[in-house]
Amino acid sequence: NVFPAVSESVSLEVDDVTTAEPLVIRARTDDPGAELVAHVEPTVGGPVREHRLSTSVDGWQQATVEDLAAQDYRITVGAPGVHPVTDLVSVVDLDEVARTADM
Repeated sequence: NVFPAVSESVSLEVDDVTTAEPLVIRARTDDPGAELVAHVEPTVGGPVREHRLSTSVDGWQQATVEDLAAQDYRITVGAPGVHPVTDLVSVVDLDEVARTADM
């Protein structure tokens, strides 16, 4: 089958962060066996980082991404047989914001 049926969807939680803190990606699907993978892609171009999510005690799967540069990112989470979901997040450099505000 060229276009296999995708029966599961993903719930995704991500929040904007500062450069001083990690980006936490939380996702879940009704398929307990789904091994979710997050793709972190800068919206202005650049290499895509792939992160496998691990299951936490509350049933959500989670990955923590460190050392992201200040910019916007497209986060896409999916797995085989699972319809992927995408959200946008911003990583903000508060020192740069303060310097800009002082000008």
